[in-house]
Amino acid sequence: MSENGSQQPRDNKRKHKYYGVPAKRNKGVEVGLKGFLCSCNFKENECVKESYNILNHYVDTFFVDKNESQESENTAETEDVLAAELAYLRERHKRFQVLDSGAKNFLFIKTTLENPVEIVQKIVEDIISTKQQISRYLLRLIPVEAVSKAYVEDIVKSLTPLLQNHFKDSDKSFSVIYNHRNNDGLSRDALIKEIASSINLLNPNCKVDLNNPELSVLVEVIRGYAFLAIIPNFIKYKKFNLISLSQEECENKKCSSKPERNDPKVTKDDFNIKGVNKEEIEVTKEDK
Repeated sequence: MSENGSQQPRDNKRKHKYYGVPAKRNKGVEVGLKGFLCSCNFKENECVKESYNILNHYVDTFFVDKNESQESENTAETEDVLAAELAYLRERHKRFQVLDSGAKNFLFIKTTLENPVEIVQKIVEDIISTKQQISRYLLRLIPVEAVSKAYVEDIVKSLTPLLQNHFKDSDKSFSVIYNHRNNDGLSRDALIKEIASSINLLNPNCKVDLNNPELSVLVEVIRGYAFLAIIPNFIKYKKFNLISLSQEECENKKCSSKPERNDPKVTKDDFNIKGVNKEEIEVTKEDK
C-alpha cells in the first residue's frame, strides 16, 4: 500500500533462484539396452565424467583396431581421411550416454558397444595387477548385457540367450545375485527359482556355489526395469568395487600375475586423479 492508500501493482516476473544445476541427462531407460551401472557417493556429476574418461580410455586403448585405421589412412585420400576421422569422433561421442536409472547414486550409462562385460573385465584385471587407483567418485562399475521389464517372465526371457551362451556347453558353478531399489513388487524367491531351473534344463551338471562361483547371474532391479548380466568371478573380485580392488592385496596369486601380452597399463596419472580419503570410500561387508 502507498501513502495515499492506493495499491501498488505487483511485479509478476518470476524471480529465478540460481543454484548448482546438475548436468542434463537423457531420461528413459528402455528394454534391450546395454551399458554399465555406476555407483557413487552423492557426487553424481563427477562420477559421470570419471566413468566416461575411464571407459573411453580403455576402449580406445584395447578395443579399437589401430592398425586397420592406419592402413586406411595410408591408402585413402586426405579428404577421405578427414571425413573418416570426423565420423569416428561423432561415433565416439555417441559411444556412451548417461540415462536416469531411477535411483540416487546409481547411474546407468548405455553403450553402443557389443560386450560391456569384456570391457569391465579388462579394467578390473588392470586394477588387480597394478594396484593403482583409477577412480575417485566411481565406486562400482557393473556391466549390463540386457535390460528388461521388472517381471519374472520378462527377466527370464531376456536372460535365456545369455544363459545358453554360458551354460549350455560348459559345466561351470554359478550363483544368482538379486538386488532391488525402489521396487518391492517382484518376488525374489520366485525369480531365483526360475533362473536356476532354466540353467538346470540347459545343463544339469552346473552346480550352485554361493561363496566363489565361476559365473554370477546378476539381476539389478530399479523401479520398473531389470538390468541383467552374467559375469565371471564377480564375487571373487569384490563385486567390481574398483576402489576396494586397488587397496587390498589379492589372496589368489593368479590375480596379481602379469597378463601374457604386453598391454600398456593404466595408472591414476592417466586420469589425473588425486588420493582419496578413507571417509569417501564405500566398502560394504560384502566386499570383505
